[in-house]
Amino acid sequence: MKKTVFTLIACFVAPFAQAVPDIDVTPLSVDFGVVQIGAPQTVTITMANIGDSAITIETIEFQPGSSPGYALTPVPLLPISFSAGGSFSVDVTFTPTVPGPAAASLDIHSSDPDQPVVTVTFSATVESDDLDPLEQIERILDTADSAVEDGTLTGKGRGKSAGNRLNAFLNMLHEAQFLIAMDELDEAAGQLHAAYMHVDGLDRPGDFVQGPAAAQLAEMILELIDDIAEL
Repeated sequence: MKKTVFTLIACFVAPFAQAVPDIDVTPLSVDFGVVQIGAPQTVTITMANIGDSAITIETIEFQPGSSPGYALTPVPLLPISFSAGGSFSVDVTFTPTVPGPAAASLDIHSSDPDQPVVTVTFSATVESDDLDPLEQIERILDTADSAVEDGTLTGKGRGKSAGNRLNAFLNMLHEAQFLIAMDELDEAAGQLHAAYMHVDGLDRPGDFVQGPAAAQLAEMILELIDDIAEL
């Protein structure tokens, strides 16, 4: 009786590589160098998807401790998704307000499985241009108006109360401008102090405004108060 021998041949099939997104951010470091107070600097940050499936940019935010004056202009609507080979860009503007070094770190959170967070660093050295009080308050008002326009400063509250509080804060600054122009500096300092108390980030008496530009304005107002006190 003949025996039949069966030979089993195992076939191994290599698994297909999974399609994943891959983020590439440029530039990763920005040095604005030496800049003058009140001279805005803007740079474009580009996020490219060099992977082979769609990517989602979830949040873009500055780390706590970043110097005031850095802001996304305008603030992008997130999350946003785009396909492989696509890209998305945001502008970062630095508006110098006080002399000295100014650094910031921007975290970009995405669906890239290997790099869920990419950090872009910024640096600058700000030089003072010795403005008088009237020039300072005009700069503060220009900064506030620009921030309202690009959405980095909004009223704090619900419904109409947010708009009313924003207007009240701006009116304080305009009143301070009028008093400075009339050379009533003590009264102007009092008005500026009232405005500062509504943008300083403390719970009491409570802020009238909020947003990335709020800390920058608070710092500018406080500097003006200090300068008036030295006159």
